[in-house]
Amino acid sequence: FPDLMHAMLWTRYGESDGPFEREEARWNVGVHEAGHAVAFHLLSRHRQRIWFASIDQRGATGGMVAPTPLHEDWMLTREELLADIQVSLASRVAEELVIGPTTNGHGGDAASATRDAQRMVGYGQATQIGVYDTDARNVQRQTEEILREALDACRALLAPHKEDIEAVARLLYERGTVTGDEIHDMLERAV
Repeated sequence: FPDLMHAMLWTRYGESDGPFEREEARWNVGVHEAGHAVAFHLLSRHRQRIWFASIDQRGATGGMVAPTPLHEDWMLTREELLADIQVSLASRVAEELVIGPTTNGHGGDAASATRDAQRMVGYGQATQIGVYDTDARNVQRQTEEILREALDACRALLAPHKEDIEAVARLLYERGTVTGDEIHDMLERAV
C-alpha cells in the first residue's frame, strides 16, 4: 500500500523533493498542515476523507492535505461552503496557536479561501441575498465579511484542539507523509 500511495502521489502531484532540511521550517510546515487536517476532520469528515497529508515538498507546494470525496454531490449548504473556507484558513489559525507569528505559507490558502468566499457571494450566500450587484467594492466587502466570519469560527473551533494540532504536526514531522486514515484514527481516539 505505501508504494501504491507514493505512485499515486507522484502521478498526481509530482515527485517528492523531501521535507524541508531546516528543522524549524519542517516543524512550521507540519503545524500548518496539521491545522488543515484537524479542521478538515472536525468539519468535513461526513462528506470527505483525508486521502493523505504530507510535509514533503512537491513542485511549488511545501506540503498538503489532500481530500477525497465520499459522494459525488455538488450541492452544498452554506455551512459546508463556510467549512471549506475554514479548512483553508486553519493553517493560519494553527500557526497562531502553536507557533505564534504566522508564516508566508498561508498565501495559497488565503487565495483559495478568497475564491470560495467570492463564490459564496455569487451563490447569494452573503449578507445580500441577490446576486445582481456587480459593484466590485460591494462584492469585495461581502467577501471580506465571509472570510472574517470563517476565520472567527475557525479560531473558536481549533482553540480547544491545540494538542491535537501538535500531535498531527509531530506525526508529519517524523514521517513526512501519512495516510488520512491514520490522521482520522488518531483524532477519533483523542476526542
